[in-house]
Amino acid sequence: MGRKLLAAVVTSVIALSGCSDPEMKAAREADRKDQNYTYEMQRRVQRNLKDPASAEFRNVHLSKKSGAPVVCGEVNSKNSFGGMGGYQRFVSAGDIQALEEQMGAGEMDKTWAQVCN
Repeated sequence: MGRKLLAAVVTSVIALSGCSDPEMKAAREADRKDQNYTYEMQRRVQRNLKDPASAEFRNVHLSKKSGAPVVCGEVNSKNSFGGMGGYQRFVSAGDIQALEEQMGAGEMDKTWAQVCN
């Protein structure tokens, strides 16, 4: 899990932990589900990499802009030569994981604008 996401999770848990209001409990549960979904989508992205164990994520966020939850972010991992390939954007939703390197020129920009921003 990315450090920023982890910090957000901890902050949310602390902020909401003292509340007993049903609405706050529902908000905590929704937040927990979003975090679990985000984590699972990152794991699915990892499976598409040449060296899944080397994956480093950053700028990961959950977007519901398209109406459905979509996890957007950047991932870096080792390439075929054993070196880190550099960060690339990804979009992950359900069974669909799209890495920028797998898309044609400009396709990620369009997808990102539609579902991530």
